[in-house]
Amino acid sequence: MADVTSIFSPTPLTFPTEALTEPTILTPTSRSSVLEGITLEHTLLQEFSKFREDYEFRQNQKSLQGEENQTMETKALIFTVLFIVLTLRFLIGKLKRHPNLPPSPPWSLPVIGHLRLLKPPIHRTFLSISQSLGDAPIFSLRLGNRLVFVNSSHSIAEECFTKNDVVLANRPNFILAKHVAYDYTTVIAASYGDHWRNLRRIGSLEIFSNHRLNSFLSIRKDEIRRLILRLSRNFSQEYAKVEMKSMLSDLTFNNIIRMVAGKRYYGDGVEEDPEAKRVRQLIADVVALAGAGNAVDYLPFLRWVSDYEKRAMKLASRLDEFLQGLVDEKRDAKEKGNTMVDHLLSLQETQPDYFTDRIIKGNMVARDEIDCKVGLDRLIDESDISNLPYLQNIVSETLRLYPSVPMLLPHVASEDCKVGAYDMPSGTILLTSAWAIHRDPQLWEDPTSFKPERFEKEGESQKLMPFGLGRRACPGSGLAHRLINLTLGSLIQCLEWERIGEEKVDMSEGKGGTMPKAKPLEAIFLLTRSNRKLKLPPSPAISLPVLGHLHLFKTPLHRWFLTLSKSIGNAPIFHLRLGNRLVYVVTSRSIAEECFTENDVVLANRPKFIVSKHVGYDATHLLSAPYGDHWRNLRRIAAVELLSTQRLNSFLYIRKDEIRRLISRLSRDSFHGFVEVEMKSLLGNLASNNIIRMLAGKRYYGEENDEAKFVRQLVAEVVISSGAGNPADYLSVVRWFTNYEKRIKDLGNRFDTFLQRIVDEKRADKEKGQTMIDRLLSLQETQPDYYTDDIIKGLILSLTIGGTDTTAVTLEWAMSNLLNYPEVLRKARNEIDDKIGFDRLVDEPDIVNLPYLQNIVSETLRLYPAVPLLLPHLSSNDCKVAGYDVSRGTMVLTNVWAMQRNPTLWEDAEMFKPERFDKAGEADKLLPFGMGRRACPGAGLAQRLVSLVLGTLVQCFEWERVGDELVDMTEDKGATLPKLVPLRTMCKARPIVAKLI
Repeated sequence: MADVTSIFSPTPLTFPTEALTEPTILTPTSRSSVLEGITLEHTLLQEFSKFREDYEFRQNQKSLQGEENQTMETKALIFTVLFIVLTLRFLIGKLKRHPNLPPSPPWSLPVIGHLRLLKPPIHRTFLSISQSLGDAPIFSLRLGNRLVFVNSSHSIAEECFTKNDVVLANRPNFILAKHVAYDYTTVIAASYGDHWRNLRRIGSLEIFSNHRLNSFLSIRKDEIRRLILRLSRNFSQEYAKVEMKSMLSDLTFNNIIRMVAGKRYYGDGVEEDPEAKRVRQLIADVVALAGAGNAVDYLPFLRWVSDYEKRAMKLASRLDEFLQGLVDEKRDAKEKGNTMVDHLLSLQETQPDYFTDRIIKGNMVARDEIDCKVGLDRLIDESDISNLPYLQNIVSETLRLYPSVPMLLPHVASEDCKVGAYDMPSGTILLTSAWAIHRDPQLWEDPTSFKPERFEKEGESQKLMPFGLGRRACPGSGLAHRLINLTLGSLIQCLEWERIGEEKVDMSEGKGGTMPKAKPLEAIFLLTRSNRKLKLPPSPAISLPVLGHLHLFKTPLHRWFLTLSKSIGNAPIFHLRLGNRLVYVVTSRSIAEECFTENDVVLANRPKFIVSKHVGYDATHLLSAPYGDHWRNLRRIAAVELLSTQRLNSFLYIRKDEIRRLISRLSRDSFHGFVEVEMKSLLGNLASNNIIRMLAGKRYYGEENDEAKFVRQLVAEVVISSGAGNPADYLSVVRWFTNYEKRIKDLGNRFDTFLQRIVDEKRADKEKGQTMIDRLLSLQETQPDYYTDDIIKGLILSLTIGGTDTTAVTLEWAMSNLLNYPEVLRKARNEIDDKIGFDRLVDEPDIVNLPYLQNIVSETLRLYPAVPLLLPHLSSNDCKVAGYDVSRGTMVLTNVWAMQRNPTLWEDAEMFKPERFDKAGEADKLLPFGMGRRACPGAGLAQRLVSLVLGTLVQCFEWERVGDELVDMTEDKGATLPKLVPLRTMCKARPIVAKLI
């Protein structure tokens, strides 16, 4: 066995004497550190001597123990001593100091160093430290285990990024950069070298070159135009208050993401889109974690107690999944676009070894001057900026006082160097306070005042460094300058701006690496400039702040809209401000045709209402889904799989069975004379049972069990809640004072539970039926990724809303008209008796041979369209309608009820005259089911059912009014034009009923 005692022979531990030789000047802190090191070494050596003596004594006492125990103890002692010796050498080695470091604040604590001094905003903290050290232009900090130099001098910054530019061209390795920036391989985080130079070259030549930026000008102009139009919606002839932070953020993010991938995730039209929500949250999470590192980056032991790295890894995984999706989507696209990803993928085809997916994912007085140089006949363009020096000065002064990154991205020294006559050891982090440099009174006259005129002096702009200097300066500075100048110029040109109140805008800075405002900017503006650009239809005179024209609302809406139209000279189209929404109301058929032919795609969207969000599966069902691939798929499924002629023919037995049940119900007491019956509930039961039997094979109406009562109540609530929205959809503040949204959420949950139950029941059935749900479940087996349960439930919801109440009210109005016009009823009965006879009931194929019956249905739909205001449309882009400007996001309501009573279009427009449709082409003027892409897909089913039910009722019964008075034709409130007074009538079964039923 080796002589263990030799291990404890005192090894000479030499202190680095070169640190004490001339011309070194020790500060009080360094002198204290040296003395502490010497004392520490002496104390440890004394303890080693005692330990060795104790060890030799114990060895003598344990001489009788086994050799194995001695060996184990020996190994333990060897490792213990080695650990102590190495620790001692490490501690003494750490005492070595570079002789000429910049000044540093006192009280650097063990382990954490100066971390305790850091308070947000960090650029102001650093300025305070500099001032406490005698306005030191550069000082040093110990942040945990890292040495950091903080520079606030323009001359030293120039020295760093000219003379020492290569040495300081590296970035520190922070945890976030490791996991989010693809292991430090992006252009921002990569180490200086060949790889970074390649990335920089790609950025300069392929992404941020003048040619590429010019090719993306259309995106910048479009996003700015969207911003102006979005602001203009609040225009009501007075100054309008607006919160600018979110709007400017939306513009910036959309501009970048559209350049990169051709997608919009921010602003109008995508607020509730699930993918956009997910992306917005993802980007917000990345921005929140970005910056000059976390405490874990400076104190590695915190990794053991903090979940920061775990969160960074999880965030990186989410971000990579999103970026990979964009890359794959672009790669799979048949038509190549003009986005940055498209261009990088084209380079990947020629250089696949370098342009990997990982590389691609890592790169993703002014008004007077403008009026004079640009004029009032066009909007400012990017090419105008060079001729607008004062505008450029405003941008320069803003970047001087409020650089978006006040502390430039950190640099790290790759080797020892000199900075400002101080020694900078290899591995030192350099932070440059552009904010402090831009406010240096020795560099700028009156440095804290906002004076754009200062940049009229030649050479002043060269003192700016908002985007950094040297090799690692921001490669996107050209794009930033273009976008800032064009956006600011457009806002100044188009709008008059004022502060809210007399107080100046609060310029306090918030926390963050990009110097946000502590209080988001709110301002008021007057649309005196853009209204020359936007030609709006006429509008009622009284528009209140916030409310707009909501205070004028009266029901029924279709009559109120007609009254408003007449009040402004029978305007065929007019606009309203309903809270925060701009609404166009169309009362002219020719304008409606223009909307749904020439502008059909632009107006093919639906507005987002609270009910469509919570009941309509986040606006993903057929009636409320935005126009796009998803909606087209839903429409195809409905047209081919559910509502095709073949499918409707297969459900004919259901329609005939429900009609027979109605006839049996009416004839129970009417064989021997007239009896009074209430028709509304009977017709409602028939229409609802027909739809639900087609969907699920169940009957819930006319039944008295608890389940049937529950379903009837539930469907009634859903139908009532659908329509053109609630005040909470137009005034967000209403959500705070009412429980409307809470009630709608509860309704959505209850209806979803009901739909899921019937889907699960159908899925569990061993014998597959012929219902619509059965068909959708069979499609789900072959395409489970698309035909999800939510898609199936959404289709059920659409057909339930569209096919129950609408059919019932149409039948009720038709019967009411027949009772008020008995000569029409006699003529219809004679037609059926002549064409069908008395030996069989009217059948669906007979309808084509009953033109007068069809005329009655058409006249009913003319005077009493089931949806008097077609489902609202939303413009997805700017367009022209009837010579007026329709800005993106405008809601369009089509008053079919008013059109179909227009005396210039119809003779005796208020009279019920089915004979008018004997004239060829008259039926083409009807729009009861809408027009264009978003026309009702169930129109064929509705026509079949209404015609067959009405023909059968006329064939089987004698009908009379209750008393001599005409049936009350007053309309009630509701989206589907119900009758105020439910129809009650007298009926008597004809002999054919006893014969055939």
